[in-house]
Amino acid sequence: MRIWQPFLLVIALCQLASAQGSQIALLAGEWENVQQTDSSHVISHLRLAAAGTAHVELDGQFSAAFLAGSADEDVQQLAELFPEGLRIQIAADGSWEADNDSLLLAFPEPQLLINGGSFEDFIITIATALAQTVIDQLGIPAEQEPAVIATFVDLLSEDLTPADVTSQAFADDGEPTAYRVQENALVLTDAAGVESRWQRRTRSVVAPTAWGNLKSDFGSAWRKKTQIQP
Repeated sequence: MRIWQPFLLVIALCQLASAQGSQIALLAGEWENVQQTDSSHVISHLRLAAAGTAHVELDGQFSAAFLAGSADEDVQQLAELFPEGLRIQIAADGSWEADNDSLLLAFPEPQLLINGGSFEDFIITIATALAQTVIDQLGIPAEQEPAVIATFVDLLSEDLTPADVTSQAFADDGEPTAYRVQENALVLTDAAGVESRWQRRTRSVVAPTAWGNLKSDFGSAWRKKTQIQP
């Protein structure tokens, strides 16, 4: 039997290559996901290239009413700090691979903008508002205010990171995600069993972002992470 093992291995590899090729042909292209309510609008674009590269962009607008209506008390507080709401933009380049029912997406260095500014600006805005309450209550002198604000920035930075926000842009980044293609739609099911439907686009809709120069330019009061789910 050993004489046949090399041939069986070649056959198995050919079958695997054929299966992978069929999945590439099935999934490669442009996909779009739109989630819209009275108080939020999130549009995401996903490009899967036959060569195995991937690109994703998310642009989400969340009104103050959306934030105030969150089940998370921490998110509710954002409604007061951002009365015009939050616009979250994420863009990332990465890779993808798939088998018959599992899609693996990996985006190692996503870029993030919140209301047109950096994540650090977002943290500073929140920290300054929280610190000001303490400053007013304790009557802290003006020359000590920067130190108090810096302390709040450090605390918030420990409790909330850019990854907590960017991870909302794509299901199970770095982990296999169940999928099926149904009536020209790509249906992804995350680890929690939540489905998202991506419609195939017949032309390119993912334009290169203008964030090429983007640099790295909520804490006890923030007990939980934000869970804004498009």
